[in-house]
Amino acid sequence: MQTCFRSLVFMVITIGSYYPQFALSANRVVVIPLEADRPNLSNIVTVAKRGGDYTNIIQAVRSISDASSNNPYVVYVAPGAYTTTEAIFLPPYVSLIGSGVTSTIINSDFNRPTAPSFSRLAGIAAGFHNEVANLTLNRTSDDSAVGLYTENTIQDQFDTNVHYSNLVINMSATLESRAVVNDINGFGARLKIEDTQINMSGETLFAAGIQNIGSGGLRLVDRVNMTLEGASTVSGISNSEGVVRLNLFNSNINITTVSNSSITGVLSRSGNNIDIRNTKILVGGGQISSIGVLNRGTAFSRIENSQIRSFLTVEGQLSNGVDNRDNTASARIVNSTISGDTRPLAARNGSGIRETYVSFSVLGGDGITSGSPVCRFNVDENNVALTSNCREP
Repeated sequence: MQTCFRSLVFMVITIGSYYPQFALSANRVVVIPLEADRPNLSNIVTVAKRGGDYTNIIQAVRSISDASSNNPYVVYVAPGAYTTTEAIFLPPYVSLIGSGVTSTIINSDFNRPTAPSFSRLAGIAAGFHNEVANLTLNRTSDDSAVGLYTENTIQDQFDTNVHYSNLVINMSATLESRAVVNDINGFGARLKIEDTQINMSGETLFAAGIQNIGSGGLRLVDRVNMTLEGASTVSGISNSEGVVRLNLFNSNINITTVSNSSITGVLSRSGNNIDIRNTKILVGGGQISSIGVLNRGTAFSRIENSQIRSFLTVEGQLSNGVDNRDNTASARIVNSTISGDTRPLAARNGSGIRETYVSFSVLGGDGITSGSPVCRFNVDENNVALTSNCREP
């Protein structure tokens, strides 16, 4: 009985609730026997050290040629450590599911290829109705590296769903390092990243935990923990111009470095809507600047029930908790704790749609604020009530 039980691998799959056109790893249990005489299971390709369909992940993925919205596939990777020396490209409607972050380990170790692109630098590249879940990805390189890369085509702009969940992503590179690059475009496109740990180390020139460069729709980042250190220019989450929306919930961003660096927890550029809730952001050690949340022309931003702290190692440099000076629309901070060595909040000198509204929050730092925010029921770090423009009475 014990031998028979050990010959079975239990796999979790769902065929669509939120994303009805690809297989998700939840709710439904499938028992897969990894034996020579096992039955032929359609649409499930197994990778294992022994007893599976393949021992190589890339070969398993390339074996699939008929995946579609009505015929999605799952590549299930059994416990073990697997080495790849090039990107794993997931076809549409194919998901890659491991056995757990401590059980399935992908060691993706290769340098910049000829004619490099984000997709070719990635450990795993996805883009159209894919899920990647339940595994650890170790992406290492002697130059530039990307952990997960997501891209769609023009034809897919209104029908793209990608889901990353229950992952550990460890990054180590010497030139540029990006754990997740999102290049999904189109208002109907969606990317979700949940229950994921991102760790970045090494003296790189540039590092980003999540870099959004496409113009896609809703991006949900929920229960993501990020620890970044060592780079010269670091962003926990960086949104390029034109990104429609970012929701950052229930997460932790921790960035520390001792190099001559500029650090930003969340960087949001023109056209973005950002919504940060129940999140902790700690950035510090930068010798040039450390900013918790930097809004540059953001369409709208909201920070609620969150803690944002920035600090410096060199006196006289810039350290703001939240910097809205370049905002072109209103920003709201509610029930949060914001602090910075220079000031907790830098607001734009504007009115109406450009105002920054702060309420029921704690602001801590030497300068308290700059600009002209609208403040209600706020206190400083010593619990002293602040004025209507967030200054000391």
